[in-house]
Amino acid sequence: KNNTYFSTLFLSKDDLEKSIDSRPSDAIALALRCQCPIYVTPEVLERRGGEDLDTWLSKLDQKGLEQTDI
Repeated sequence: KNNTYFSTLFLSKDDLEKSIDSRPSDAIALALRCQCPIYVTPEVLERRGGEDLDTWLSKLDQKGLEQTDI
C-alpha cells in the first residue's frame, strides 16, 4: 500500500498453525535465523529497483544470522 510494506509470519508446530502480522524487517530477520523460506508477491519484486536480489543477498553481513534453536 503506497510505500508501506506489510508481512505475515506463518508458524506451525505439530497440528497447530498460527499467522501473526509483523514488520517486514522482523519477519525477514526471523526467517533468516531459522532458515525458513521467504515469500514475496510479484508486485513487491517488480517495484524493487536496483541490483539483482541474489547479488544483494550475497553482500549481507552474515553475523547474527546463524541458525537458532527456537
